[in-house]
Amino acid sequence: MRGLRKKVTLIIAALSLCIPLFGSGDGLGSITAVTSSGGSGSGQFNFSFTPGFSHDKFSMTFNLLLKGTYQLDPFKLSLDFSNYIAPERDEGESVGSYTLRLVRQYSAFIKTMHYGNRYDFFYFRYGKLDNISLGDGALLSSYFDNSVGYLESKPGLNVKIGPLGHIGFEMVTDNIFEPTMIASRSYLMPFAMNNPAMEKRINRMEWAYSFVFDPRSSGEVEEDDYSYRSLFLGSIEIAQPLFSGERGQTTLFVDFLSQGEKDNLLGGGEALRAGIWGRTESLLLFNFSATTPLCGVYYNDYFTTGYNDKNSNEYSESLGKLYPLTIGSIRLDGTFGLNVDSEQIYAGIRLRTNLSGAGFSGQRVLATVRIDKLFMNFISLDVNYEKIYPTQGDVESFFPGLFTLNNVYIYGTVQIRFRGVQFFVTGTAKFDEQADVTYQWDMAMSVVLL
Repeated sequence: MRGLRKKVTLIIAALSLCIPLFGSGDGLGSITAVTSSGGSGSGQFNFSFTPGFSHDKFSMTFNLLLKGTYQLDPFKLSLDFSNYIAPERDEGESVGSYTLRLVRQYSAFIKTMHYGNRYDFFYFRYGKLDNISLGDGALLSSYFDNSVGYLESKPGLNVKIGPLGHIGFEMVTDNIFEPTMIASRSYLMPFAMNNPAMEKRINRMEWAYSFVFDPRSSGEVEEDDYSYRSLFLGSIEIAQPLFSGERGQTTLFVDFLSQGEKDNLLGGGEALRAGIWGRTESLLLFNFSATTPLCGVYYNDYFTTGYNDKNSNEYSESLGKLYPLTIGSIRLDGTFGLNVDSEQIYAGIRLRTNLSGAGFSGQRVLATVRIDKLFMNFISLDVNYEKIYPTQGDVESFFPGLFTLNNVYIYGTVQIRFRGVQFFVTGTAKFDEQADVTYQWDMAMSVVLL
């Protein structure tokens, strides 16, 4: 029996070396072996192979999987290549439908695909959405897609083009095959000049229109679909840079916001938003704004981090319609972050609160630290702290509330690699209004063969 186990280990190691390797500026990636035993001399195994490729401003990370089963007595090894084999075309299936199925199957082998930096003339990112802001953040601000696991991928897309002459464009979707969010922004620079040496501040002004909606709102949705959204959000924006150059940018903005159901786009609340946002060339980000309704009820934070997360404090019951703004109230929103695109590192804090004649209420504090690829080939992580201040019942004061665990949601994943062994620790802790906690955590270990 001992000899058979040794043979299985050698065979698995040999198979891992037979997988085609992709050279890159980032190295060969890694081959991770995971096995599970059924307790009767048999079990399953899989190899996760994550090579990378990069050239100039373009980089790509693959996510290749080889899986199978084994039996020790008598010895038997079976490999499963079903995820690599093209499916048969169904009778009567159109060429377009079959092609789409193939694209969906094989696109799963790509974990991320990235070109440029987010403020370049052309920027492209494929994969799970991380730290997305649409324009000045009127509709999407510092958005992270937490609806899939930290180490998993998703065919999200973020594309930016411009300015191209007087115009520019940006598009965002969380899933190009089955989107639950589609957003876009188009802008015009009416005073732009062809000669940068003659430019003044007014020449960099942008007039823009943005929108975001859940495409499922046009069809029937089951009641337990926690992420369903019925409102279409739109924003007319005017942005005036105070400073814009290679070292960064600082911009004043004013937005006219509207919300409405799919069959009455302007039938909901309308609001006015103003503020300032800025960035350095590659590190610092900040955004401060104030929003006040002009008519009706305007729902703030309708699409934000957590809207697709069943466990989020905000969206488990209310389907996004929290923090309603009524006439005479103001929603203050501030974000400060550190961002390193090349290393996929982000650390930030965001504070939101309502201000009315009764004072401050409905605060939300969100702190995030993310390292999306192994830093120094040692650690990656995603840790989030979310504090909600209820608007009803026992309302906490802001600063004393920071030192309690009432209405706190903490979740995170840490990956550590040390001498060929990877450790994964994932956990969540959700505290109610009395600071009573429900939590769960998991730990796993895998061996990195390469």
